[in-house]
Amino acid sequence: MHIKNFSPELLEAVKNKNKYMAERMLESEALAKEVKKETRYEVICEHYFDEDYYQYSKVIVPFPHYQIEVKKNYKDKYEISCPTLYKLIDNNNFSFYQLSRIEEQFKKPNNIGKLTEKKLHDWETYYRHVYYKAVDKLEEIKTRVQSFKNEIIDTGLYVNWSNETSGEIIKNGIKFKFNLIEGHPILNIEIHYKVPNTLQSFLKLSDNNYQ
Repeated sequence: MHIKNFSPELLEAVKNKNKYMAERMLESEALAKEVKKETRYEVICEHYFDEDYYQYSKVIVPFPHYQIEVKKNYKDKYEISCPTLYKLIDNNNFSFYQLSRIEEQFKKPNNIGKLTEKKLHDWETYYRHVYYKAVDKLEEIKTRVQSFKNEIIDTGLYVNWSNETSGEIIKNGIKFKFNLIEGHPILNIEIHYKVPNTLQSFLKLSDNNYQ
């Protein structure tokens, strides 16, 4: 996926392949002009292509570490979002649930019927607070994960890693399994499946003599 700048030639090329898609491109350009009239912020209209085929457009307001996206719904109302937030989602560390809990800590502005500088600023302020809070939370989780992983590695035992945040250690017939969910370790200790269910196995395990 790559971005192309709007031009009459580009529009014509898209129109030759799909008239409806060309109309979508023009709608995005028109929306970008609307937003530019109401704000001092920079406004960019990006057109995304898969090879030479137009896919979609985005009207964004860029900031140093994140972007605000502006859309219009079927009721002709503006919808403001922050796509940068979803790039922070990591199934092993930072989830949609974590993000939603952070969003609830701040008052979300009302939906926009008429776009103004103040309303756009209110949404930018909201997402700025959410973004930096989310970044701090993600760093906190990563630090906790790394601390636990260091503890595992420092045992000097062989670790069979399933992925970056889960794995198992097998020693003397005992299996120690771990899985880090949002930085919290889920642990389980069990007898390895190769250990026979015999009295002798039990006695050796209980005396830490099983090999």
